Amino acid sequence: MLQHHGITEVILNGNIIEVELIGGFDELGMRASVDKVIENITLLKDQPFCLLISLTRLIGCTPEGYLELERIDQYLDQAPYFVCKALLATSQLMIQIAQVWVPNAEKQPVHLFSEREKAIVWLNDQIDAWRTSKEN
Repeated sequence: MLQHHGITEVILNGNIIEVELIGGFDELGMRASVDKVIENITLLKDQPFCLLISLTRLIGCTPEGYLELERIDQYLDQAPYFVCKALLATSQLMIQIAQVWVPNAEKQPVHLFSEREKAIVWLNDQIDAWRTSKEN
């Protein structure tokens, strides 16, 4: 069995899926991370959801690992209840690298935060606005 690199912590916090990427990732590590996120999305069934992705402890990722991220973005493009995602980061360099390697993310609503609490408030506001738009 091949060992992957990188640790992913995923917490379902209401309708927000919190993902923390820790360490350095290779293709297998990122594939395992994407699988965890998709598994949590399916738990929400037909409910609106957002992603909060913390890059604060991410060291880096191989090019092949970044290509695995494209898979989650393609999945989100097809998810009818996906509202938006927030990135939590303190390093602008990490954000710029991710933008180069995951170009599909440009099509999705994404907002950058440096504080988790502000990101949670924004994400909950987006879910409320999504629900209100569906009621009308």
